[in-house]
Amino acid sequence: MLFNRRILATVTLAVLVGTSAAPSLGQSRIAPASDAVYAKLAKAYFDESFRANPVNATATGSHTYDTELGSYEEGDYALQIARDHRYLDS
Repeated sequence: MLFNRRILATVTLAVLVGTSAAPSLGQSRIAPASDAVYAKLAKAYFDESFRANPVNATATGSHTYDTELGSYEEGDYALQIARDHRYLDS
């Protein structure tokens, strides 16, 4: 299951990064406010996700939760799915 969570985190990161288009050279940034909104959303998602999955946080390089293992019960997976849907819907 750890492998599945790692894949989910990687795919989620790729989707979040892939949906943020960087301006090409010579093109001004039209919506810096939307960039700030996106950055806030991404930070909130990963903070919450890493808090719930400390092993995944450590595996991705965040060492804030190195001393924790987290919980891998059925309810925790349901919470992760609900969390992902909440962020995808926002």
